[in-house]
Amino acid sequence: MVSAVPALATVGISAGVAAAVSLFALWVAGRRQERGRRRELWAAALAATMAYREFPYAIRRRRCEPEHRSEERVRLSEALRLVQQGLAEHQALMRIEDRGDVKDAYARLVGETRKIAGGYMQSEWKADPIQSDSEVNTEEPFDYSALAKDEDAFVEAVRKDLGWRRPGAQR
Repeated sequence: MVSAVPALATVGISAGVAAAVSLFALWVAGRRQERGRRRELWAAALAATMAYREFPYAIRRRRCEPEHRSEERVRLSEALRLVQQGLAEHQALMRIEDRGDVKDAYARLVGETRKIAGGYMQSEWKADPIQSDSEVNTEEPFDYSALAKDEDAFVEAVRKDLGWRRPGAQR
């Protein structure tokens, strides 16, 4: 009987170690999956701001024939509505996720993007559309360099959020 107790203890310890290793592996896998999900969300959110920046170009290059102007306004307005919807969706998801630094940095980036790109869009709607292929490449491209600091701040907040340890994270 004396030899059965150590064997039973060995089996118990082995089972406990196996369970702990399994739980740790499940935790790591879940954390990786969660980080991947957030990475995709953050990337799609950034892409939505880039899509918004493209609209001044699209407005400038709209069809110029008088009989198509109304159709072009509707087409571009509908496309812009979808991008605006995407921005709003990502902002809502940021609020739901409540990753403090990421949410705040994205809100600043969206606000500044709307201000700068929106101003360019207003100017382009007031201007006549281009008339020829030679005008497609803009001589004075739209300057989005003022957005670099907000974009960098968002990317840095995402990088910190996706790290194994999240210093300064708010939950």
